[in-house]
Amino acid sequence: MEQGVFMLIHIRRHDNKRKEIYVMVSEMFINIVLSIYKYQKAGSLIRGTELFVGWPILILAGCAGMNPNPGEHTADMAWERGDYTRALSLIRPSAQRGEPWAQVRMGVAYELGVGVTKNTQEAIAWYRKAAAQIVDGGWAEGKLVGAKGKAGYFNQNSDALIAIHQISGLYLRGDGVPKDLVEAYLWAKYVSDKSGGKSIFYCCEFLGGRWITADAIAATLRQIQAEMTLQQARESEEKYVGWRPL
Repeated sequence: MEQGVFMLIHIRRHDNKRKEIYVMVSEMFINIVLSIYKYQKAGSLIRGTELFVGWPILILAGCAGMNPNPGEHTADMAWERGDYTRALSLIRPSAQRGEPWAQVRMGVAYELGVGVTKNTQEAIAWYRKAAAQIVDGGWAEGKLVGAKGKAGYFNQNSDALIAIHQISGLYLRGDGVPKDLVEAYLWAKYVSDKSGGKSIFYCCEFLGGRWITADAIAATLRQIQAEMTLQQARESEEKYVGWRPL
């Protein structure tokens, strides 16, 4: 069974004293809230602001409802507490099944060397798998109300854009790959255009969320352009016409 979520809520009794009650909600509820807040500005793959202001969220074992991406919440909880073996035991098979949420996490694991040996080429391979999965539709955009889709593919466009952003950074820094400003530009420009000036949600709503901020997206593109020669700038603009992340 998936992890349940218990929220600690303070209420006032008739004697003006506070009483603490626990309310159990499912991961489905968390994802409904997440679909509302997913583009709010928070931090760049770091903890953002509390999703429920004044409602400390305690993660305890329990039963929960259906999750649009089964295993994602539990894997993220394991990752955050440093149990990478547990996290990857859930992430890897889901990634191998083609689920974008898991593929981008495999990329992060190999990029950082978390739970696995650092391997930039392997990271890029997984990022590319997730990056190729941008599709039309509300389910892919993280909308639950009035949308239908396949389990494991909820909010897949955000996962794809996260993967694309990470690839651009690798080529910009020359981290495990030859530095390539033209290649970095293609990936960064695509993220900038597709995100439309909004932050992109990554994970961990139970901690307030981790995001790629709109500022970080814009800053990456500006840095690439600032380092380019005029020839590289012309080449990248020509290549970008009709370009897609594949």
